[in-house]
Order: sequence, then C-alpha cells, then structure tokens
Amino acid sequence: MRILFLCLIVFVVFGQKRKGVKEVEQMPQQPSYYWQAYRNALRYGDVMTAIVILHIQLAQDSTNIALKDTLARLYFVARAYPQSLRVGLEVLEKQPDNQAILEVVAISYQNLGDIKEAINYYERLVKLSKDLRHVYQLAVLQFTLERYGEAEANLRWLVEQPQAEQLKVRVTLPQGIQEEVMLKAAAYNALGALYHKKKEWDLALQYYDKALELVPDFQLAKGNKDRLERERKGDASQK
Repeated sequence: MRILFLCLIVFVVFGQKRKGVKEVEQMPQQPSYYWQAYRNALRYGDVMTAIVILHIQLAQDSTNIALKDTLARLYFVARAYPQSLRVGLEVLEKQPDNQAILEVVAISYQNLGDIKEAINYYERLVKLSKDLRHVYQLAVLQFTLERYGEAEANLRWLVEQPQAEQLKVRVTLPQGIQEEVMLKAAAYNALGALYHKKKEWDLALQYYDKALELVPDFQLAKGNKDRLERERKGDASQK
C-alpha cells in the first residue's frame, strides 16, 4: 500500500508548469564577462557553473536578495535540496510572500523527508497563490501524514471547482513513469486511495471509477482499481 500512496505525488515547480530560472538583471561590481558567462551557462544547461558565478557575486554583495532568489532556484533545479532549502529560507526572511521560493522550500522539505514542514509551507503558499494544483499537493502531503480529514476536505473542495477540469498535473506510476492527467481525475483517484487505505472498498471503487470516467486511460487509477479488487477478493476469501 505504501507505493499506492507515494504515487499520488505531483511536482509543480519546474515540472507541471515550468517556471524556469529567474535571470538576474545585473551582475553588480563585476566585469560584464561574468554576466555573459552566467547567461552562457544557463543556455548550455550548465547549472553548476551558473551557481559558482552567483556565489562570486554574493561574495561581494551578500545582501542581494535577487541573487539569492536565483541561487535557490538553481540549487533546486540541480536537486541540491539541502542548499535550495537553506538559501530559500534566507530569501523568505526578507520576502515572506515570494510564491516561487515558498514552493521551492516546500518541495525541498518534501524531498528531504520533512513532510510536516513541507505542509506548513504549502499552507502558506495556497493562501497566496490560490492555485488548485498547490491545493492538490497539500492534500497529498496531508494524506501522507495520515491527516485524512484535512486531505479529504481539500480533495472534495477540488473536485467541485470548474477549473479542475481545465488544469493538469503529473503523477508517477510505481514503475517511475509519469503521466499527465486532468486535475479533477487526479483528485478523484486520491479520494479513492484515501478510502482504499481505510478499506472502505465501495467508496474507494466509486472514486476510482469517477477518475476513469474523466480520463479512461488513467493508468494510475486503473492500477489502483485492480489492486483494490484483488485485495477485496483476498479479504472476502479469509472470512
């Protein structure tokens, strides 16, 4: 069952909606070739070189929040989550409503296994962004910590929103393959998984079916439904 729940997770930053890396408008107190080297590094996808160049700038201008903002994002792209977290938290001290960095910090905590802190930052982010995909991710994390009441409330709210049929999210199959699906279908699948976890088979099946009505080739929902039917048969055979 562990795989079932982990596969619900969606990553929004630099994935579902690629925001890219913020370009610093100027490289203060350095010759222009530093700035050109930074731009070249980004153009060639050389994130680590871009990070080194930013550190050179920060060595002379350690209070520049724009530089730290970009550095946090670059560390995130490089999957250096301890570093993206530490720099991101410094940015939030000065810019507590910086939505992009709130998301970076939340996902960094998530990837470092601190789900409770990830939830805290997603809660802050949701209040600012009003983005349904952030609400979905928050619900998934609440589910992971077995905060089922909160997760269910958020998921039920999501499926009632008209925009949930227009947005898409990426979910990951047990094999590591990603699929992009309608947000509303993903929320129904998550509700199914929630009741699946509680062994409320009929409700779980109902929500898996709702997900598949919206997206008939939704592989994760299909796999979850098949797993439910096998488990229910096994449970019945033991009685």
